[in-house]
Amino acid sequence: MKNRVLIIEASDIIRRGLKGIIENHLHYDVETTERAGQVIDLHCSTVIINPGVAGLTEERLRQLRIDATNSNVRLLALVYAYFDAEILSTFDDIIFINDTEMQLVSKLRRQPAKDSGLPDEAATLSERELDVLQLVAKGCSNKEIADKLNISIHTSISHRKNITAKLGIKSASGLTIYAIINKLVNPDELYNSFT
Repeated sequence: MKNRVLIIEASDIIRRGLKGIIENHLHYDVETTERAGQVIDLHCSTVIINPGVAGLTEERLRQLRIDATNSNVRLLALVYAYFDAEILSTFDDIIFINDTEMQLVSKLRRQPAKDSGLPDEAATLSERELDVLQLVAKGCSNKEIADKLNISIHTSISHRKNITAKLGIKSASGLTIYAIINKLVNPDELYNSFT
């Protein structure tokens, strides 16, 4: 059976661009719509949705998560604006508007890691890199990370470079969102670390 993808996004340009990339690289069947509406057809393998799309309330998003889980459908957020960490934690993965074509293809091909509970690329991070990623998500500087983990600042920087290379995420905010989505940090801990 051929994979089907449903894209829910208000921007016609973004819908068409995603559809073209997916059809060209993966040869999946792609449907698009601009509104979440009352009922979303989950007769597909993946739903890509902008969390800010018209008609998608928090209650509807929670129900969508339940429906997606029950139907074995992957739910991906299409993000190009700030969204609360709790909303983003509803999704299986995040597609950032500045992702490359290959990053998009990789996210669509990826299946959730079953053994470790971590996505494939997070499972390739060493224990120390996971520690560093958690501290980055909590807003720690390279020096603070070095102090907390009893490593040199150069080692801290090296770990961050390795994390960036493995995940393909360059900004601290992107790493924070990644850590939240993949349940590597608790959003409540982040809030407490900034207060």
